Amino acid sequence: IVRDFDRLPLTGARKPRVGVVGEILVKYHPTANGNLIHQLEAEGCEVSVTGMIEFFSYCISNPIWHSVTLGTSKAKAHASQAALSLVAKARRALNGELAKSKRFEPFSDINDLAELAKPVVSLCNNAGEGWYLVADTRKLITDGVRNVVCIQPFGCLPNHVLGRGTLRELQRRHPEANIMALDFDPGASEANQQNRLKLFLAVAKGC
Repeated sequence: IVRDFDRLPLTGARKPRVGVVGEILVKYHPTANGNLIHQLEAEGCEVSVTGMIEFFSYCISNPIWHSVTLGTSKAKAHASQAALSLVAKARRALNGELAKSKRFEPFSDINDLAELAKPVVSLCNNAGEGWYLVADTRKLITDGVRNVVCIQPFGCLPNHVLGRGTLRELQRRHPEANIMALDFDPGASEANQQNRLKLFLAVAKGC
């Protein structure tokens, strides 16, 4: 399927690319995020959202970093490494096809993502989306997706700490990036959300 889609002609200029990162439920559930991806696409953007398997790989990998840094159970670290190897093996063939594609990118290795997070936060920081949120943002930027929306529920403290709390450092390391944190909550003003999104998109489109 990937190869067949690759045969379609590339036409026109590339749309502005916008990455979506954030709290796991709000990131993937259209009702929780006000159908954000549809809104971005309606504004003429190409939306990039990493797969759920990366988040689950982050969860699986945490005992490895705890063992290395904090001296916790080596048995759990070995079990985590074995589970990650199974994940990598299961998607090896698809990754090979994605690597050949002109339109798609292969899945990220969790160790490569960890290296992206290391300079900004400790790999022992695994509250909520933990260090993965930082790695996800940096991976998008280094892949050329320079516009990133970090979304979270208003009451999600871990995501605010790792999202808003690291935004200044991420912006310092990637001055070319356009990063915005956006809250989604039943009591939040939809007009305020839309205004902030419009300003973000004005920068994304080079207006």
